[in-house]
Amino acid sequence: MSTSMVLIDDLISDRARELTKAGYGAFDALHLATAESAGVDALLSTDDQFIRLALRGVGHPRVMVQNPVSWVRKQGS
Repeated sequence: MSTSMVLIDDLISDRARELTKAGYGAFDALHLATAESAGVDALLSTDDQFIRLALRGVGHPRVMVQNPVSWVRKQGS
């Protein structure tokens, strides 16, 4: 497990606004934009609507958004 702090900058804010316009909720858009900026492998969420939007490619997410249970199962394969 790795931890780091990502400071919200103009690029993240602009990307979050793009994602919000594409259909994500404000907090989901900010989380996704921050995860993209941090270069994470996956963003884990239990929000089915958020996961569905990302899986459909809405807003062209640059990181995988997945349910934690699905992600753990995939890691065990």
